[in-house]
Parts: sequence; C-alpha cells; structure tokens
Amino acid sequence: MSHDTLEFQPFRLRLARHFWGTTLQELADTLSCTRQHVSQMETGTPRLKPEDDVVQALAAALKVAPGFFFH
Repeated sequence: MSHDTLEFQPFRLRLARHFWGTTLQELADTLSCTRQHVSQMETGTPRLKPEDDVVQALAAALKVAPGFFFH
C-alpha cells in the first residue's frame, strides 16, 4: 500500500503506544531518536509526514501494519 496520498495520523501512533504500555522514552530508544521527537510525531508538530523508514520502524516496534498510521 502506498502512503503517498494518505495522511499520517498522529493519534494512531499514541493509540498503539498506549495499547502496548510503551513509554515515549522506550519507543524513542527503540527508534534511536529522542523522546521529544516521538512526542512531536504523536502531536503532529511539525506537520510533516514521517519518512517511510521511520514508519516501518514504528510499525515493527508497536506490532501494527505500517498502514495503521495512515488515513
């Protein structure tokens, strides 16, 4: 599925993270980024779509399909 025409939904990232009981810091450590970066992705600030490799890593870490984050 191509995500080019779909919009990243920040709330779905938070939903998946909360479902698994993962903290911002735990997810950041898994992704090798900062807690602040994960928080920004969850709030949509700035309003940029994460790169495909980041989406793949988020999906793997949170055990969802990459398309889960898009609508």
